[in-house]
Amino acid sequence: MLFYHIWWQCCCLCYNYPMKKRGGFTLVELVVVIVAICVLAGLAVIGITRYQADTRDAQRSANVGTISDALENYFTQNGNYPSCAAITADANILTTTTLKGLDKKALTVPDSNSTETNVIRCGDTLALVGDDFIEYQGDGSSACTGSGSCSTYKLIYRSELNSELKEVESHGLFSGTTPSPVQTQNIPAVGNTTSLGAPSLNATVNSATQVTLNWTPAANASNLTTYTVIRATDNVFKNGVVTTKNIKGTSEVINGLATGRSYYFKVQAVSPSDTSEFSNIASNIVVPVAPAQVTATANSPTQVTVTWAATANATGYTVKYGLTEGTDTYSAATKGTSLVISNNLTQGTEWYFRVYATAGGVDSSASASVKLTTPISAPAPYQITGANDSMSLTGTAVAANCPAGTTKYYAWKANNTAWVHGTNYIRVTYALSYGQDVTLKVAVKCQKGSVASASTQSSNSISYTRAGMNLTLSAGKDGCEDEYCGRTINANWTNICGTKTANIKAKQLASLASWKTTGPSSDAIKWKGASSPGVRVSYYEVNIGCASSAASINVISAYKCTGCN
Repeated sequence: MLFYHIWWQCCCLCYNYPMKKRGGFTLVELVVVIVAICVLAGLAVIGITRYQADTRDAQRSANVGTISDALENYFTQNGNYPSCAAITADANILTTTTLKGLDKKALTVPDSNSTETNVIRCGDTLALVGDDFIEYQGDGSSACTGSGSCSTYKLIYRSELNSELKEVESHGLFSGTTPSPVQTQNIPAVGNTTSLGAPSLNATVNSATQVTLNWTPAANASNLTTYTVIRATDNVFKNGVVTTKNIKGTSEVINGLATGRSYYFKVQAVSPSDTSEFSNIASNIVVPVAPAQVTATANSPTQVTVTWAATANATGYTVKYGLTEGTDTYSAATKGTSLVISNNLTQGTEWYFRVYATAGGVDSSASASVKLTTPISAPAPYQITGANDSMSLTGTAVAANCPAGTTKYYAWKANNTAWVHGTNYIRVTYALSYGQDVTLKVAVKCQKGSVASASTQSSNSISYTRAGMNLTLSAGKDGCEDEYCGRTINANWTNICGTKTANIKAKQLASLASWKTTGPSSDAIKWKGASSPGVRVSYYEVNIGCASSAASINVISAYKCTGCN
């Protein structure tokens, strides 16, 4: 402004100088000097103005370069670039959480408002006139314009000296393996399309990083016709553009694609005299390969561990499972290559598990299904109860419990020998004869279809003895008495019929005799001795109307005495 003021004063002096001769310089000389001074002053003002503009441009360029370096460092660490929401945050937040360590001064332009700490704007278009700021262009995706991430960026800033807008583009590629972008100006220009005809294109996913493109030949193609394939990461072919020229055939295998990312393709035919219109746009999401080596192991009746081999480029995995093969009723996610599942599992049930690899929010196809049947828990310890009606013993195993959805299976033993078994034997009755006893125990298992738990034995047993005669024989006095020589045999029994008199049959060797005893529960008889010592006496039958029994005894000495008949 100072030089401009001097220049203005000089011009005014030249214009108002009086036409009067004075001492010293002539009027003409003075006018020439004054004009020269004015011209020099004007040139100085112009030079200073350009210098100042150049200085401001240099500051803008340096700031944008610093921001670009910080963005590339961010990409190296994260594999993507910040979203619009992140890059336009307050300088204090941006330099401490996103572009860590970035000098806050780099976020300004020379003539920005002193209260504005970050002049980066996303969504506003920078012009040659108007507000001065740094424009941040992402890849145009909703994740980029929101709070997700961007795969590419472009920084645009104003150059005062050249009256133009300058751009700095991202260096990193989203997958780290995709070939460097080719600018859209290298795309073959559309020429006369009336004769060659546009191809028709389709894309097929081969693997996590490979796609095969196939197209129909141009309608009027010749042996000199070649094809140009163009791919991009958006459907307007602005970001991540890669061009492949001079393809002789009608197919091309595209490698090095980022797993889980959408790519867009188009193709055009080129001949020495003609360039066709572009084909239709084909797009496919490159999905990760399905996991292999899937196994399922039961840890318990309600817990299963599923494992699998890692899939290249996958960022995570989802295990899906259900009761029928191919039906994914439930799911659980992990970033590892194994997962413990305990939700929704039921015991004794056949389950099918499949694993999907995930990348970029896209799932692979399903792995092969693996089948596993969960085991069943054995019943907890329990006791049985018993009751008798004097003729039988009834045992009940109500206390044995099984998991929901399974059935109890009972196996009873009587006197430690297998007796009855099945699902309907929760209660059993063992009938007893007179004087008989029994001890009952049971083992219970839980089953569902062909799957069964281990058996749990009851922690107690129940016993009962039914009343009976319990006939016993004993040898009495041996000798002669009342003109009878022989051995006295005593018989005793339990009369379970009250006071009824027993009917007795007895024999000595082949001799048989029958009589009624004189008492309801005992008897004594004498047997005539034989010619040699030792006889066998049998109570063939003692019958008192409601029960009967038999017993025998060896008589060691019973002699025929002299004078006895």
